[in-house]
Amino acid sequence: MHDHNHSHDHVHDHDHDPLLHGHSHELPNNHVTWKSLLTLGISGGLVPCPDAIAILLVAVAINRILFGMALITAFSIGLALVLIGIGIAMVQGARIISRSIWMDKISIYVPVISAFVVLVLGIGLTLTTLFSGSLSTTVQPSPSISSTNETAPNPKNVPVFDLQQAKLIYLSTDSNFVSQLNVIPLAGGNPKALTQETNTIIGFSISPNYQTILFTTLNNKGETFFWAMNRDGTQKKQILECPQAYCSGPEWFPNGKKLVYERRDYSHDVVLYSIWWLDLENGQSQPVFRDQQFPSFAPKFSFDGNWLSYISPSNNTIQIYNLGNGQNLSLPYMSGMPEIWSPVDHSLLYWDIITQGDQPIRHLKRYNLESGRTIDLGGTKDEDDYMAAWSPDGQWIAISRENTATIKEQIWLIKPDRSQAHVLLDQDKVSYGGDLSWSPDSQYLVYSRISEDKNPGTSEIWMTNIQTGLQNKITTGGNQPAFLP
Repeated sequence: MHDHNHSHDHVHDHDHDPLLHGHSHELPNNHVTWKSLLTLGISGGLVPCPDAIAILLVAVAINRILFGMALITAFSIGLALVLIGIGIAMVQGARIISRSIWMDKISIYVPVISAFVVLVLGIGLTLTTLFSGSLSTTVQPSPSISSTNETAPNPKNVPVFDLQQAKLIYLSTDSNFVSQLNVIPLAGGNPKALTQETNTIIGFSISPNYQTILFTTLNNKGETFFWAMNRDGTQKKQILECPQAYCSGPEWFPNGKKLVYERRDYSHDVVLYSIWWLDLENGQSQPVFRDQQFPSFAPKFSFDGNWLSYISPSNNTIQIYNLGNGQNLSLPYMSGMPEIWSPVDHSLLYWDIITQGDQPIRHLKRYNLESGRTIDLGGTKDEDDYMAAWSPDGQWIAISRENTATIKEQIWLIKPDRSQAHVLLDQDKVSYGGDLSWSPDSQYLVYSRISEDKNPGTSEIWMTNIQTGLQNKITTGGNQPAFLP
């Protein structure tokens, strides 16, 4: 018979070292044989350990099960060898210890000393955890990211919005069924193609000063490329190539000099999700986190660049990280929708699942980082929120909402404090798409819609004045509209 007492003192982070675990195995008082030592080692290695279970759970969460099993195997073998080694040392040293008088004298104090050491270490680790205030070493951004020297407000030289001069940029398929970028004057006129790509364009984003357009193309091998060009379509150049990977969702840093993007890597046995930096001045790209295989996607910046948020699928949370002081916050993530930052303060929108009645629905919520307060912006138990957009002045939030009971879609306007909620767009037999975009002066909202009566199945882009409610169609057959002042 062997008594196995396991004690574990941990501070858990994303780096799990199977060797850093305390195990206490009491040796039998009777005669120790090689057979009993071997039995002790094998049984000690086979006994289930909470640490091994934790390692396996983390491995499953990041889709590296084989790696986790290898760690557990190494952990068990190492534990068995350590126990056998200790047993051998005890057997060989038993004679020396029995002959030593001073060993008998100090033996009564050894348990007290060891208990005191463990207590001090436990207190130190507890205080470190409570007052650490930073992410664990695995999720610490790389040194170039933590610098706050580049944090700056939105760049100057932003064009003044003039409805007579502004244009609308959007995606539309050409005669070869390849998605291209197009522009059309808001005052009226014919659309113009900005691109003539052979590979389809899957998305685009506009720089903070509206001078550069960045778009992503996808080839038939599943590989993606980032391209940048002037707002008029000139001086196009490739800025990033992603072989054996799907790169998307570029997010501009407020100063317009770099961006972050999400990357799905196909070069491993499983698909890995991670977020990366891209410096537009030198073209260098590097992972946001030191561990390139740390699962994360949907990166977003606060309006001033002080906060970086992203979705962590390993624990189903939205992680919010302060690039200056290392503060870290978490929000639940269950909706499948990315977070949206306020353009004027440190608060963001996220979706939560509310169970009311027979089926769960999504409610839009606003979380303020300074106060820690959460406001539910959702509607009734039958209304499902599936898209939102914050006006540039921070005064209004537009929400695409569906009534699951009547199967009717609407677009609502609501204040960030939940006041003045009202329906902006409500038309029978019209389905409002998830594409919502505000004009820089926060007076106009563009959106895509599909009518069941006219051109059924064909997406149209419309614009409405939120003050007068006046609506007008901009073009047919487009999606993902955005203002280009």
